[in-house]
Amino acid sequence: MGRFFHHAIYPLFLLLFVVPIFLFYDRLNVTELQQLSLILIIGSMLTAFILEIYLPFDRRFKMFTKQFIFDSYFTFIQLPLISLVIDIVGTYLRNAQFPMLGFLWPHHWNPIAQTFAILIIAELFYYIYHYLGHTSDFVWRIHKYHHQYATVYWNNSATFHVLDIFLSAFFYLSPLLIFSVSPQVQYLFVTLSGVTGILIHVNFRHSTVFINKLFNTSELHRWHHQSESMYNNFGKVLCIWDWVFKTRFEKDNDEMLKVDHAHAQK
Repeated sequence: MGRFFHHAIYPLFLLLFVVPIFLFYDRLNVTELQQLSLILIIGSMLTAFILEIYLPFDRRFKMFTKQFIFDSYFTFIQLPLISLVIDIVGTYLRNAQFPMLGFLWPHHWNPIAQTFAILIIAELFYYIYHYLGHTSDFVWRIHKYHHQYATVYWNNSATFHVLDIFLSAFFYLSPLLIFSVSPQVQYLFVTLSGVTGILIHVNFRHSTVFINKLFNTSELHRWHHQSESMYNNFGKVLCIWDWVFKTRFEKDNDEMLKVDHAHAQK
């Protein structure tokens, strides 16, 4: 039963916190879509928080320390402010009528199909920026701030240098602006990205042995936070571009705990 539950957690997250907006998007106006997206993302965050308490992956990690307060600033203050700035910049660029490539976008497609199409493009933009974050001396200076953590948990998923999180978010979201996708597609995209973005950075035990062939899950991202494998697993939601550029790295996460335990014994 326990093993089944570990395998079921990720699909259940998608079922509870992503599927609803895909089911009801065509019955809601833009404001209602925005509200539902926010509710689903916050719900997934609270659920991850509870699971980390009762089903931790790394039991030696202590969540409630002074670091928790520090991380909370980035999660609840800096991230919303950066999101607001990105929204203002995007609105300005749309209103300024800069030349965009909306005429190339298949607006006649079903919004769900459009969401996954723009996700693949956005993932490439993010992959490029994230790759530079580890290979460019300039970008690494700001990106290494996030890599001070060997153990990832829900509340340090947004602990980035302010310039780093602005640039990564701008890279990631710019295809939505470039191709002038509809508000419906935007909120489907943001919800899927937001929920899976929380799941990539959690410290609760679950198995994504098949799902992580497509999604960049925490079982892959934990290795990205280890010094010996930090040049792998650059995707945000998907690992499709890691497959393409041969940077995908998969290994049993329990090996990570054994290594950490061995170091602790010395």
